[in-house]
Amino acid sequence: MKVVEKVKSLLHIMKVELNVFKILFEYRNGYYVAMCIFLLLIITFSIVLPKILILIMDTKQYHVLFGNSRFSDLLNYLGCIIGALVTTLGIILTLNHNQKNINEQIKQNSITIKEQGRLNVLPLLSLSNIMLKSPEGSIEMTEDFNIIEEPEKTFSFESLINVLAYDENKWVESPISEIIISFTENGIEMHSKLLEKHKKILKESSISIDNGSAMVMYNDIPVLYLPFYLTNLGVGAAINFNITILDNNSEERNLLSYMRQSFNLKVGQGFRLLFFAEKLDYVKYINLDFSYYDIYGKGYTQSHGFFYSEEKKYIIFDTNIHQESMCVFEDGFNYY
Repeated sequence: MKVVEKVKSLLHIMKVELNVFKILFEYRNGYYVAMCIFLLLIITFSIVLPKILILIMDTKQYHVLFGNSRFSDLLNYLGCIIGALVTTLGIILTLNHNQKNINEQIKQNSITIKEQGRLNVLPLLSLSNIMLKSPEGSIEMTEDFNIIEEPEKTFSFESLINVLAYDENKWVESPISEIIISFTENGIEMHSKLLEKHKKILKESSISIDNGSAMVMYNDIPVLYLPFYLTNLGVGAAINFNITILDNNSEERNLLSYMRQSFNLKVGQGFRLLFFAEKLDYVKYINLDFSYYDIYGKGYTQSHGFFYSEEKKYIIFDTNIHQESMCVFEDGFNYY
């Protein structure tokens, strides 16, 4: 009876370890822990089983059933069992490692394909200066507002208004032809065309030209008149394009103005972006944030700083492309 009780006690220990192994194996995070328990189980099995065999061999029932079989034969048999279990464990670990590598490779391939798909429809907005045409040739509006004391030529803006134009052959028809960003005494405004008060100021202004650069003067005071052209030079349409103007003078970057209605820009489409101010004192340090989406609903932003140095009388406008991805809402688009 003592032998039977000892055997039952040893078997109970192995049963507990088996239950622990089963619980851990059911959890993915406990896979490697389960493997350690499995190895511990094999070690325990290899230690416990010989003791069980020794206890059994000392009984009369063993001699009746097996006669004088040598203990070494049983140990050989036990070694075969342990070897098979270890081999099985090695196969399981190898298969699991290979499956993990395959899953990782599939994941990487999926990311690569997805990224390639994104690049194949990527919109990209580019800003460039507009060269204006005059009877004397092409001129460019200057960003240096130091008064030209002895200009090469001076024309009235009214006389040039019909010839100050961009090269229309390079433009692709777009939903909107121009956006005016106007610095006023009360803040910043955005319009889809020049207002009558703007036209009146320009009508009464003159243009001083020096070395191919031009400055608009109104009552002998420089007027901010800087035209740029914004084009979609990407390989995909820019969906729900919008402009947001933020104040860069404050840490909070307060919202100063934004477009009331967004629109789409196909590849090659663009519009004139004109900065206008009756007085340079109205010009603020701002950030123009362009937001748009590709055809799959992935959002992008481009940020462009605009700054007037009162000390140096010079406008600095960052036209470099700084494209960043942004969060996509549940519907895929962000509506203003």
